[in-house]
Amino acid sequence: MATPYELSQSRVVVVGSINVDTYFSVASLPETGQTTSISASEDIPGGRGVNQAIGVALLEKPVILIGKTGSDSESDHIHQELDKYNVTTQGITRMDHINTGKAYIYIAQSGNSTISLIPGANNYVTAEYLEERRQLFQNCKYCLIQSEIPMDGVEKACDIAHAAGAKTIFKPSTLKEIPKSLLAKIDIILPNIDELNELQPGSGSLIGKAKLLLESGVKTVIVTMGSDGSFLVTQDIQQQFPVAAFPLIDNTAASDAFISALAVYLMDGYDLIKAIRIATYAAGFCIAREGSSTSLIDRKSLEAYIRQQAPELLTK
Repeated sequence: MATPYELSQSRVVVVGSINVDTYFSVASLPETGQTTSISASEDIPGGRGVNQAIGVALLEKPVILIGKTGSDSESDHIHQELDKYNVTTQGITRMDHINTGKAYIYIAQSGNSTISLIPGANNYVTAEYLEERRQLFQNCKYCLIQSEIPMDGVEKACDIAHAAGAKTIFKPSTLKEIPKSLLAKIDIILPNIDELNELQPGSGSLIGKAKLLLESGVKTVIVTMGSDGSFLVTQDIQQQFPVAAFPLIDNTAASDAFISALAVYLMDGYDLIKAIRIATYAAGFCIAREGSSTSLIDRKSLEAYIRQQAPELLTK
């Protein structure tokens, strides 16, 4: 049987959460004992899986998303949004009697945010489910995975991706520890500074904590630090990258924008340093816009801006 066209191209596979994001605009983030007034609210398709898949599609790379939704109206909205961006959705299953995942996101006037999750159908993206969809990893070059699905699903995604010759990029969130068996299967891990400190508690330095991840088998650590930019740690490199100069409106999907761009430009043959710098601009565009998937940047706009600011980045 001939391979379907969408599976014959080199592409990115995203394995992760599919949510409806409910945004609440507030003057300041909620604190214990306080009542917070909400000035506006909006429902937008989101979840790190959706955001990263749309981010890759906007940067003009074929992408397939693997995950689960409910059979509710929210699922219909998500499928319509993914179809609009040409994200291949044959890896998504609708579950009966289970709700689509939900995220409740508070956005303060400062641009900072807090997120609460109801996993819903995301809890069923298991190792068995991914094994049944192994053929979807054919011709995968980078596999983007997040921790908002079960850990056995994360580890199986890494196994299948590596068997297909792909590299893995993992975003840890809501995790206090990562099994050592999983760390050894991660090519690039992208915690923010708070996530790094959760994974490696104690008074050690950022570099020291990143090196502990390297010692556990991770190949590359990129720590995002908000307004302080990002920091790359490998066996051979320790380098900080400044943030791109964009106004902070909403930082919810900044890491998803960064990861999407990083994967696309690595796939296009850019070296890691240039790919990180390009990804920093993609994240910059993202924080200057409201929303999650709606804040992501397209390739033409991104490269037009980079040609004005740092044209040397676009030469391999």
